[in-house]
Amino acid sequence: MLFRILLIIFFATSVVAYAQEQSAPDVLSDSYGICSHITHPQVDFKYRERDLHFADSVGMRWVRTDFYYPILNNKGVYNSTIFDSVMVSAERANVKILGIFDRGTTKYAWDDIEGYKRYVSYLVERYKGRVGAWEMMNEIDLIRNVDSVVYKYTKVIKEIYPLIKQIDPDVPVLMSGLAVVLSGSLETIGKEGGFDYCDALNIHSYDTPEHNIGIINGVKQLMKRFGTDKPIWITECGMHTVEAPEFTFYSEVLPAAVEKIGIDSKSVSCAVISDYDHGFISVSDDELKRYFQKQYSSIKHYTLSQLDEIDVSECPILIASSNESFPQKYFEGLQSYLNRGGTIVFSFGLPLYFDYDLENNKLGKTIGGALASRLKISTLMWWTDKAKKLHVPEKAQWIAPADGYQFNLPSKKEYGERFLTAELLTPGDTFTPLVRAGNDKFDGVVTAIYSFKNAGNVIVNARMDEYHYADRLIQQAQKIARNHIAAFANDVVKVFTYHLRAFETSATYSEDNFGIMHHDFSPKPAYNAYNVLTQMLPDGSTRPILYNEGDVYVASWHNGKKYVLGVWTSGEAKLLNVNTKAEKIIDYSGATLTSDDLKINNGVIFVESAKPIFCRKENVGYSIY
Repeated sequence: MLFRILLIIFFATSVVAYAQEQSAPDVLSDSYGICSHITHPQVDFKYRERDLHFADSVGMRWVRTDFYYPILNNKGVYNSTIFDSVMVSAERANVKILGIFDRGTTKYAWDDIEGYKRYVSYLVERYKGRVGAWEMMNEIDLIRNVDSVVYKYTKVIKEIYPLIKQIDPDVPVLMSGLAVVLSGSLETIGKEGGFDYCDALNIHSYDTPEHNIGIINGVKQLMKRFGTDKPIWITECGMHTVEAPEFTFYSEVLPAAVEKIGIDSKSVSCAVISDYDHGFISVSDDELKRYFQKQYSSIKHYTLSQLDEIDVSECPILIASSNESFPQKYFEGLQSYLNRGGTIVFSFGLPLYFDYDLENNKLGKTIGGALASRLKISTLMWWTDKAKKLHVPEKAQWIAPADGYQFNLPSKKEYGERFLTAELLTPGDTFTPLVRAGNDKFDGVVTAIYSFKNAGNVIVNARMDEYHYADRLIQQAQKIARNHIAAFANDVVKVFTYHLRAFETSATYSEDNFGIMHHDFSPKPAYNAYNVLTQMLPDGSTRPILYNEGDVYVASWHNGKKYVLGVWTSGEAKLLNVNTKAEKIIDYSGATLTSDDLKINNGVIFVESAKPIFCRKENVGYSIY
């Protein structure tokens, strides 16, 4: 008899967690799937045996693939050899096929409905009892060159759904997977009565796992409006792993600025703020590894309350913030560090423009230039009256290194509209431009060094024309468990990741770099993360119950043997204490963790126990009991 965990979390002082025995718990069943083009001779058909083997090896029970009409049709004669071979391979691997009907037999189904019905009838009849489910076309909402495409699609499914059910009454039939689910197309299908002509609705989303929760609930609300309640499948989700571009401020501009100030970075430590209690982190782990560990003798981590304790002679550089926020409560600590001769770095956008809400771990109220001006930083933004008089552009037409510097800056120039000035400096202070931007009417500074006569320096990078570096291979892996847990907890019955093997013919084309395995079938971190997920949340597990407090998420379930909590954050890291005897604590990659110095981060931490366990927010971080 399984037990369903009922986890009630107030994230305050009182927490209740208990297990309630259920005679028929809601459990996951054949819930995991992958997309692979194994029916396409020019793509993955020749690799189908390996694709299916690797899918099966990590608990994927479904493979989604297209049944393209041109592959079936040979000069008017149907030749199903390719599809037949795929079915034999799938049955050998004990993997079910979700087959996708093509969009048409000429161009689109509504242009030749009788021919389309013959095509659909042939496939359903031939693979009756063998194909696990059918999907009525892929992403019809992306057809841009057809007027009233959603109306035409709805008329088609009213023709083919009864036909499918007449031939194979038991096969599940899915609505087209929509690329932009809540854009209006699904609502139109509902208004036209289309929800009565499918067995499940179908979502595609490459958004964050946490944002997908809102999309799923939006679909539920639409169904309720039209008086129906269908299962929901997610048949595409995931992310590509095109290598993120360099964050040139860290890789080129900041080292030049540090050298200009007269600091030998190799002989000193760099201070960063890593305040996990409050979720305020000034440099990501990815960027620390990529840039700072190479540039400095060591990295020193400080909490916000320790800013006054930083030894400037040991750590003459402090990275204060990687965005436009900083907790106003700790501003005096920054000013103290500057007055002791330290160099403060603001790496992105307008410095100190927002407060940081320490209680809720998120962006707080707008401060504007109040705190920045206390550091003698003055800014010029295109939307102000002063800037308009000076013809400050909303979007710069060019960006370039300042005189005396050579940087490999990105060509994108859409966000060079936040400029820096020296108007608050006093005699003895200096202003050193590093990067300039503008148009034919305005030439301004977007990155600069402020040096003060009786204090240290402030380096400001106001540019927003490039993004902070992130390891996308790791991000992809971290999203695997989050995608599935968030979906399953919100009643989605099956989730398909897009897709299994990356093509990798181009290093910069996103479509070529989806996939949780490399082109040669070597695993990406996401493949290993998938394996960990299906071990911790296998088919037969109770459906997870998910709670969140701000950007911290806690899910609970019983996996048939043990009680499990999955904990993560969609924001900055937080402290996590485990105050119970856990039988297993692992991260999303399968690495074993100790109960000391745990941090909730963007990858799920799994805690497994023989007894019910729960999580609550403490004064410092979060604790599991």
